[in-house]
Amino acid sequence: MKKKRFQLKRITTKPEKHLGPRGRISARAALLFNLRWQNLGTSLRAFCHQHPASSLKGGRGGSPKPTRKLRWVEGQRGTRAGSQAAGVLPGAQTRAQLPGACAAAPGRGFTVIARRAGPALVRKRGAVVAELLRTQRSPGRARGGGGPRRFGGRPGGSAQPEAPASASAARGVLGSVDMNPVIVVHGGGASNISKDRKERVRQGIIRAATEGYKILKDGGSAVDAVEGAVTVLEDDPEFNAGCGSVLNVNGDVEMDASIMNGKDLSAGAVSAVQGIANPIKLARLVMEKTTHCFLTDQGAAKFATAMGIPTVPKEQLVTERNIRRLEKEKHEKGAPKPDCEKNLGTVGAVALDCNGNVAYATSTGGIVNKMVGRVGDTPCIGSGGYADNDIGAISTTGHGESILKVNLARLTLFHVEQGKTLEEAADMSLGYMKSKLKGLGGVILVSKAGDWAVKWTSASMPWAAAKDCQLHSGIDLDETNVTDLP
Repeated sequence: MKKKRFQLKRITTKPEKHLGPRGRISARAALLFNLRWQNLGTSLRAFCHQHPASSLKGGRGGSPKPTRKLRWVEGQRGTRAGSQAAGVLPGAQTRAQLPGACAAAPGRGFTVIARRAGPALVRKRGAVVAELLRTQRSPGRARGGGGPRRFGGRPGGSAQPEAPASASAARGVLGSVDMNPVIVVHGGGASNISKDRKERVRQGIIRAATEGYKILKDGGSAVDAVEGAVTVLEDDPEFNAGCGSVLNVNGDVEMDASIMNGKDLSAGAVSAVQGIANPIKLARLVMEKTTHCFLTDQGAAKFATAMGIPTVPKEQLVTERNIRRLEKEKHEKGAPKPDCEKNLGTVGAVALDCNGNVAYATSTGGIVNKMVGRVGDTPCIGSGGYADNDIGAISTTGHGESILKVNLARLTLFHVEQGKTLEEAADMSLGYMKSKLKGLGGVILVSKAGDWAVKWTSASMPWAAAKDCQLHSGIDLDETNVTDLP
């Protein structure tokens, strides 16, 4: 019996070249594969979940052969891809090792090695190795699912024992998605939220998450989504950002904001800006329209004017509630000395879009009764937030001086890089900040795989997460509300 020959094919930017009768990849597969090398892993993972029975054709005349299933394995550059698979399609067995080095220069595409019988390998010269397994059609169960869980419980399965509670343990929830768009939003850590404000805060955070998720579902980028969500919160006087910003020692509003794109690590930040309703929009313009990362005070004001951002009168940004807060703070303290347990207030968002890109945005009015010109953690990349497609995205909130001293955002993602889960990384970082500096705070995270987590050490933190057309939200410990999205 004559042995079947190997069919070698290079995926190029012209999918029509792959439409053939024998051993060729279908147009749908070619189009999905036809991405720049850094987005390849995300495309393969999304393809395997969206098309469990992929339309890979073979045989004479284009007659379909038994369905092949696609799986992907992530490996490190310069090493062999191991069994560290993070998104294997149900039914496919994970191999201990796949042959072939992954150290070739990026941007040269990848090689398809297909044969008519047995397993076939797809090797990409870069950081991602994919494998095509020829199997019969089987329903299988989707990975993940279920609602948010706390301290590592498995959705849809038996619960794992909760981590022991400790004085420095962070409170929060954890969720998981299967490479669908996801956005997580927070309204700032708080020592307490009065009953009359709680429902308004809850509705505001839900509106922000819903707006960001709608942008993602409509095909918008992660940067678009986080900017849109934070803009909603800046326009809501219930939150310490934009028109709800707290006042400095002179009774003026000075705002900080930052944004970052995990695709290329581009970032923009502004600090001590006045007379602008949405500082996050100005921060994005710094990221996209300048060669700098950070503008402050008068320089930021001149740039805003050049970009056509309208100014608003001071009275529009000052609320009666914040005037009373300033008077109370001065009466109690008599000097601008921040309280690590009371001055907690920031808004932020993190998102993962359908292309696998992550982003974060954070905005704040700072702390009550602060000195003129004070800059906190929010506009500082690595403290107020961070985003990297190779890791994930994070936005922080809490006592700014404490967050700055430990670089909370980057510290947390460093723990993720070291193999910790999102919740473990958040617990370690927040616990470290609390033990070393007695600083309280919170974080929201989304990983490159689509997992998300919300953690805090303050008394409460309004948050909301949207994924799979479901909205999860809460304010207090052990509070999780789930509603369906249209």
